[in-house]
Amino acid sequence: MSERLPRWMRLKRDSDFERILKTGKRLTAKGLVVYALQNGLPYPRLGLRVAKRIGTAVRRNYLKRCVREVFRRWLKKVLAGVDIVVVVTADGEFAQIKEGLLKVAALLSGWR
Repeated sequence: MSERLPRWMRLKRDSDFERILKTGKRLTAKGLVVYALQNGLPYPRLGLRVAKRIGTAVRRNYLKRCVREVFRRWLKKVLAGVDIVVVVTADGEFAQIKEGLLKVAALLSGWR
């Protein structure tokens, strides 16, 4: 079994990103801004944005991998039926990203 995040759990279209950023609920954690919107599906979908001002391409890709890993391991069952866009606003380590996303997930789980 693959450990990858399946394609159908990823947000890819600009129109999906814009809809979530404009109408979704906005939550912040240290170095992260999370936008969430109900999607009417039995599974969550994840979209990522990392600014070019954060480190090199290698560092930005590392941050995206960290967010995907937290989402895949801990959040995909908790946040079923929600589209999530995570905007990484500051450089950080895996533990910091995990802590921030778990805090946001706790707030979102009561939101539905």
